[in-house]
Order: sequence, then C-alpha cells, then structure tokens
Amino acid sequence: MQDKRSSVLSKHGLAPRIGAFLLLSVLSLVLLLLPQQLAATLVDEDGPIESLTAALWFFGAAAALVTAFRSRPPTWEWLFGGFGMLLFAARELSWHTHFTGWSVTRVESYLDASIPLWGRLLGLLLVVVPSAVSLIGLIVRLGPRFRRAWRQGAAWARDIPLWLALLVISQVLDKGHKVFPPLGFDIPVHYTRLFEETIELALPVYVLFAIWPLCFARNALSADQVTTSFVGPVSD
Repeated sequence: MQDKRSSVLSKHGLAPRIGAFLLLSVLSLVLLLLPQQLAATLVDEDGPIESLTAALWFFGAAAALVTAFRSRPPTWEWLFGGFGMLLFAARELSWHTHFTGWSVTRVESYLDASIPLWGRLLGLLLVVVPSAVSLIGLIVRLGPRFRRAWRQGAAWARDIPLWLALLVISQVLDKGHKVFPPLGFDIPVHYTRLFEETIELALPVYVLFAIWPLCFARNALSADQVTTSFVGPVSD
C-alpha cells in the first residue's frame, strides 16, 4: 500500500505548474502573433477558447464526482471540488445570464431593485449558497492538511496559492477597463481580453494535471485513501 501511495505522490510533482504555465506561454504567444481580428474571434464570449475552458471544467467535475461516488461513503472533498468545477463551467458559459437575463455572480445585481426579488432570492439559493457551501466544505476538509503540508513543503500546498493567484489575475484583467485607467495604465481591451481568456483556460488545466493521477489511483485505493495519500489524514 505504501508503494502505491508513493506512486501517487510521485506522479504529481511539478506537472500542474509546468502544464499550466506552458499553456499560458505558448497560447499567449500564438494569439499575439495572429491577426488581431482572428485572435479577437478566438477569445470572444462563447468563442472557441471559452468553450474549451468550460469543457475542461466539465471534464474535471466528472472525474472528481466519479472518484467521490465510487467510494463508500462518498469522499466529501471530491464532492465539493466536483461541484465547484461545475459552477466554474456554468459561469464560463454564462448560463446564469442566459437563463435569467442578469448576472447572478455580481454583488450589485442583488442590490438592483429592477430585478424581481424572487429572482434575486433564486440566484442566492441556486448559485451563491451552493458556492459558499462548496468553498467552506473544502476549507474545513483540507484546511488542517494544508497547514501541515505547507510546513512540509508539499507540492500541492504550493499549487493552491499559485492557482488562486492566477484566478485573481484573471479577474483583475476582466475588470481591466475599470481597474487600469485610474492607475494610469492605458491597456487596449484586446490585450486584457486575450490574457484573461488565456489564464482562464490555464485554470482547469492546472486542476486537471493535479487531480488526474489521483483519479487513476482510485482503481487501486479508495477515494479517501487516495486523498489521504496526496494531502494527508484529516487530523494529526
């Protein structure tokens, strides 16, 4: 059993970082070299890159949920993670906007009196509350392990803040037209959009590189053993 756990750990290593940053570098360079109109089409809303990003999130969600439910009882961190990835995929495809006509992910939407109260309550119930539950669940399940793993220099503990940094950068770029001008930066929307979509594509790639060896290891270990071999036991 120890050999199998060691194999799981060895498969992880630097793969998520290398995969994500290699994608970032190559795709950014390709998009910068393409004619501006073609690049704009590729990174447009509901365009090829955004659709690919959503597909990868759906793929990751399916892998996580299958891993969770093949264990008895289901492993909660895989359930929370899988559901979180489903929400990322839905957001990438702007399903909330298509079905409601307004953005359920914007705080100001819930303060907008022109949006029916029942619609805002439904947004809270279907999106905000499940997102909060998934996030809190992951923090509760992985928090103690993360602190221990960080002290031990585990690769996955370094991956989480790097991934979060990419997420924050993508959100800053998404609001670039509001963020950069007051700071004195005049960056064309074309470039902020290009790098935003490239980083957002790198996010699920990063996650897939991290969890994929664990999903394969599920054939030999229970989901809880797989998670324990990767992030450690729930408590010391």
